[in-house]
Amino acid sequence: MEDNLDTIDRAGSRKTAFEQKFKELISLSADAGLSPEDIRNYKERLDRALGEPLSYERNIERYKELDDKHLSRIDMLDELGKLLIANPVDNSAIRQHKKKDFLTSTLVSAIGFTLMALGLAMIILPAPASFEIYTLFYFTPDDGVTIMDVISLLIVFTGVFIIITAMKRNDK
Repeated sequence: MEDNLDTIDRAGSRKTAFEQKFKELISLSADAGLSPEDIRNYKERLDRALGEPLSYERNIERYKELDDKHLSRIDMLDELGKLLIANPVDNSAIRQHKKKDFLTSTLVSAIGFTLMALGLAMIILPAPASFEIYTLFYFTPDDGVTIMDVISLLIVFTGVFIIITAMKRNDK
């Protein structure tokens, strides 16, 4: 029992020592006249040391959560003020986020264009008779719409859908 009390007492004294050092750090930083870049650098180091790494994505997601249609404009403004105090976002974080979004939408658009080209190639290029599964509608006795053409159109429409959703997401 005495060991438990001694452990609790040591933990309490460590916490007060930490608080004392933290107050000392605050007073030293106020007197040092640090530049904003130095302050940001020290803040990142302190966050890493305390085990909470800075996550620009997490900060930006918190700002996106603010866009709630049920809140009034005044409430949104209050929430924005609280978020800006608690989760500062600088230009580099915004640039990094926009760059990631642009690269994602570019890659998804490239996949959509590839699907469109593949579908059109399947329609235009001749296929062997063994590959033509079943003719659904005959134009002439030798030519018509086959199941392969329908599948090719589905691939083309999927590519168009992917491109449109990528462009729509990029506009947000």
